[in-house]
Amino acid sequence: MHEQRDAYGRRRLTERERDALLDQALVGIWSTLSSRGTIHSVPVHYARAGSDIIILTEKASKKCRNALRSCRATFCVETTVEGNDRRFVMLEGAVVAKNVGAPDLRLLAERYKGWDTTVEDHGDGIILTLVPERLVGWSDAD
Repeated sequence: MHEQRDAYGRRRLTERERDALLDQALVGIWSTLSSRGTIHSVPVHYARAGSDIIILTEKASKKCRNALRSCRATFCVETTVEGNDRRFVMLEGAVVAKNVGAPDLRLLAERYKGWDTTVEDHGDGIILTLVPERLVGWSDAD
């Protein structure tokens, strides 16, 4: 079966392909808007809670301060499949903050072996949850 690609050689990922990519234990890129109006992008470990993306960060971090100020973030994860098929998923949406809890730490520990799941060890931490309003996924073979 020949895949339908646009004029740039891209094709939209199916929902199944998007989910499969997001379910991999990859590092994602978390982007927020700084108070100066510049984009702040950093690599993060993440977990999925349903369709939401959660990250653990320090309350004093720039990504946290930016997200709490604007209540918005963008998240992207990318990988290459079968040699030259680059795939990515990007989510944009509202950000909600909450205290670190054991269920969130367990989700992260399931993805990234060796994570400390003791809530007390993350006293200066905070969980940021991206609630997607827009989700896109593309494949663009080189």
